[in-house]
Amino acid sequence: MAAHDDAYRRVDELLLSLVTRTEVRYGMLVDHNGLVLSSQGNEAGFLADTDDVMSGATVESIGTLIANNASATSALAKFLGEDTFGEQLFHGKRGTLYVESVGISALLTLVFDRTVPTSKVKIYAKRTVQEINAMLEEIQQLPEPRLQDGFAQAGFALLDDLMG
Repeated sequence: MAAHDDAYRRVDELLLSLVTRTEVRYGMLVDHNGLVLSSQGNEAGFLADTDDVMSGATVESIGTLIANNASATSALAKFLGEDTFGEQLFHGKRGTLYVESVGISALLTLVFDRTVPTSKVKIYAKRTVQEINAMLEEIQQLPEPRLQDGFAQAGFALLDDLMG
């Protein structure tokens, strides 16, 4: 369990380093179900300037949209004989959204404006994805965590005490 906590801390550090070095507004790591695993940067800047349609948007809802878009894009990739597209880039008038696959488990998403060169973002993002992939491979080699005998019974007893 401690190894997994350490991994989350290391992912947060990698993402913060990426956001800082590239000067993007916001970065997040999202799993394919839309769950935000890590996020760094200026959340207010990320969600600012949205129109009425997105006025209630949260980072979690954006994560869901990113995951759904990746799923749809994966289906389109299959038409071209690809398993998936490794990266997606969306340019707008006010900003750019860059999404890159982190193995089969997650999506690295970066939001930035015109002052940040896309090539810089891509180079640093690819390095970060390699580091996260290496870490995920390490974790997969670890033995499955095993709970001590009686853990479930102790948990139910605690709930019984709390609920009466």
